[in-house]
Amino acid sequence: TIKERSTEWYSFFENLPMFDPYISEKQVRSITVQTIKAPEELIVQIKKAAKAANFELGSGYGDLKNSTFRIANFPAISPSEIEALKSFFSSFVK
Repeated sequence: TIKERSTEWYSFFENLPMFDPYISEKQVRSITVQTIKAPEELIVQIKKAAKAANFELGSGYGDLKNSTFRIANFPAISPSEIEALKSFFSSFVK
């Protein structure tokens, strides 16, 4: 389900030392859009690398645009696409 995938996404990012969920309170996090924060320099690097790898990361709004990215968690996104994106993030942090 979308809720289970959302939980998996947040757990995934909580296990990567340079990323954190933007919303710390689990009960109020969005299940359809995961917003992840990191240092601005890293956000710039990750968005550039993602684009080169044919992944489109959403940006935050206003003051958050340079310190967050967003990942859509919609039913149309296949499990293989999710695994590919997770693999991208895992290889990026190595």
